[in-house]
Formats: sequence, structure tokens, C-alpha cells
Amino acid sequence: MAIITKTLEEALAQQASPERMKEISAIKDEDIDFSDIPELTQKDFKAAIPFQDFLAARKSKDVSVTVNQFNHWFDTQDKSTQQTVENILLSIMKLNTH
Repeated sequence: MAIITKTLEEALAQQASPERMKEISAIKDEDIDFSDIPELTQKDFKAAIPFQDFLAARKSKDVSVTVNQFNHWFDTQDKSTQQTVENILLSIMKLNTH
């Protein structure tokens, strides 16, 4: 199976054909396999931000919005993830000294 990457804008701009929408609409809920999708936890809900806020931050030139979203996400992560992110950021900072 190939992996295809798209930007958010590309994904949002993609339109399914009317025929495909009819096919999708005809699928019964009980026929959809969700077994490979982990259940959401309280941690996931705490880390979530409203989708409109996410879109606004992507379009915003205000870096503080992104920083605030990152800080919120970072604060909801476990210590191991926080340490990994800190190590990655420190490595990037060391590589990009001017």
C-alpha cells in the first residue's frame, strides 16, 4: 500500500463525486470496521482544541497562537513525550545557530 500525503488545504479542497457520496451514504454503521482505531481517552480530550481554532491558527500570521496551541498540547503529554520533544528542539537549536 502506498502512503499519500496531502496538506490540509488539499484535503479540504478534494471533492468526492456524487456517485462516491451515494456509495458512502449507503454503508450501514454496523458494516464499518473501527477495530484499528484506538478509543479516545480523557487525555485525548484534554489535549483537543476546537477545529475552528486549529484552522484559524494555521491561517494566522500571529505566531503566539501557534505557540499557545503547542504549549497546551505539550502540557497534556506524559513526561517521556515531553523529554523527547525537548531533546528534539534542543538538537534543532544546536543545528541552527547563527
